Amino acid sequence: QAVTKGVRGDRPMKDSGIAWIGEIPEEWETAKTKIIADRIVVGVVIKPADYFDEAGTVPFLRGINIKEYAIVSEPMVYITEESNRMNSKSIIHSGDIVIVRDGSIGVSCVVPAEYDGANAVSLIIVTCAKNNNPYYITYSLNSDVGKVQFELMKIGTALTHTSVHSVSNIIHTIPSLEEQNEIVQFLDQKCSEIDALITKKETFLTELEAYKKSMIYEYVTGKKEVPSA
Repeated sequence: QAVTKGVRGDRPMKDSGIAWIGEIPEEWETAKTKIIADRIVVGVVIKPADYFDEAGTVPFLRGINIKEYAIVSEPMVYITEESNRMNSKSIIHSGDIVIVRDGSIGVSCVVPAEYDGANAVSLIIVTCAKNNNPYYITYSLNSDVGKVQFELMKIGTALTHTSVHSVSNIIHTIPSLEEQNEIVQFLDQKCSEIDALITKKETFLTELEAYKKSMIYEYVTGKKEVPSA
């Protein structure tokens, strides 16, 4: 809803001309990733394991490290500074978008400061142009707007993957940078609230499960007797 209609309430709309997007605000545009990006490249794909080094200090991000909106550090492999320089084309920087290319295709997140200068294995790397917020584009990629297109353009059946060409042609709805920032701020807050609620509910379910197991144990071991009718 936010990346196709905005968060400013009712406003004049127009047909986007794209079936899975529908109407968008009148002043918005649609654009492919290659139009709103300065760089779209793929990480190391030729024998990346040859660069793994236990003595390395540079994180070498793989698809397994990329979740929606976050990078997970375990399990992480590393390469040396020399190997990083040899593969300078796929060095990632803070604010870049990394996109899973194999398996869970399209899963995306923005590179945080702690991974500035790291490198990537077979990930699609997108550097947005200055007039676009990478966090907004990431919300677009992870939303149904992006997922539908990744599904339509996926390659393979058993182990699916995407490509630089496919990512380059993903269509986004593009408001002004000011409104992109506004939408990102709104979604960050709302998603954080929802995540906190999910955590609270999961904790409650875990406690209920523990109570159920405890109750079963006490009755089947005779520590408690079943009340008579």
